[in-house]
Amino acid sequence: GSYEEKKRISVKTYPPESEKEPIKKKEKSTFNTETKKKETDQKESSAFASNNDERNVPPIPSYVFDGRLIMLNIGGLHPAEGWLIVNSQVNNFGSQSHVDIVRNMSNLLGFQDNSVAAIYASHTLEHNSFGDGLLTATLKEWKRVLRPGGLLLISVPDLTTLARMYLDKSFSLQERWMVTKMIYGA
Repeated sequence: GSYEEKKRISVKTYPPESEKEPIKKKEKSTFNTETKKKETDQKESSAFASNNDERNVPPIPSYVFDGRLIMLNIGGLHPAEGWLIVNSQVNNFGSQSHVDIVRNMSNLLGFQDNSVAAIYASHTLEHNSFGDGLLTATLKEWKRVLRPGGLLLISVPDLTTLARMYLDKSFSLQERWMVTKMIYGA
C-alpha cells in the first residue's frame, strides 16, 4: 500500500467506537435556588449570631474612639503606628501579645456601621470555617463597619507558591513542615 493507506490504518481512536458509551442528555435539575438561598442565609445568620453574642464580648477600650481614623489589624500581634490590633487571643504561643481589642474576626460589635477607615487581615481569613456561613458572615461584618470608600486589605496563602516551596529540594524537612503548616492554616 501507499503511504496514505498506511497512515490511515495506523491512526486508532481509543476507546474503539464500539466501546464508547452513548452521551446521555442532562436531566432537568430539581434544584430549588430559593430553598438553597434560604438555607445559606439561615446558616450565615446563625453563624453570625453565635459569634456576636453581646453578653460574651468585652467592651472596646475608650481610647479607640479618640477622634482618630480607626484602622483595624485583624489577627495582628505586633503594634504598628495608627493601627489597632483585633485578635481573639491575647497570648501567642505562651507569650503576651499587644492586642487592643479582644474579638473574633467575625465579631466587631462595638463599632458603629461605616466607622472604620481600613481593615488589614494577613493570613487570618483562611482560618475561618467553610460551609457553615462563618466566612460569609465575617466578610459581611467587615463590610458593615467599613465606611464607604474604606480600605480592605486581605492576604491569604498562595497555594502555588507554597507548593513550589514544598517541592524545592533545597528545603530541609523542618522547612517543609513549616510550609505544610502554612498550607493548612496552622
